[in-house]
Amino acid sequence: MEAATFFARIDLHLILFETTGSWVRVIGEAGLFGVPSVTSDVGSQKEALGEGGILVDDGHDADAVIDALRAVYDDRERYGALAREHTKMVDHRRSVAAFRTGLEDLFHNR
Repeated sequence: MEAATFFARIDLHLILFETTGSWVRVIGEAGLFGVPSVTSDVGSQKEALGEGGILVDDGHDADAVIDALRAVYDDRERYGALAREHTKMVDHRRSVAAFRTGLEDLFHNR
């Protein structure tokens, strides 16, 4: 499924972590489509999220996660706009897709 199709079908994005990883990219992808996120306050999630959603201190705290989901859902238009705005700080020319396309062009045009 294409990212645009997937994100057009959802109201908000939830991704929780116990340790740091490379999944912050997904928060940016959601933001590109105006989808706010709820995520754990781990690693660089805070920087990836900006104001486009809510950080949860403990992803194991079900009440905190549910409260954050409810808050973002109830104000999803505003959070979605903030998420989209936050993605402007990213140079999308340096995305994984752009890198892959560059490599494909390099090897196909030899």
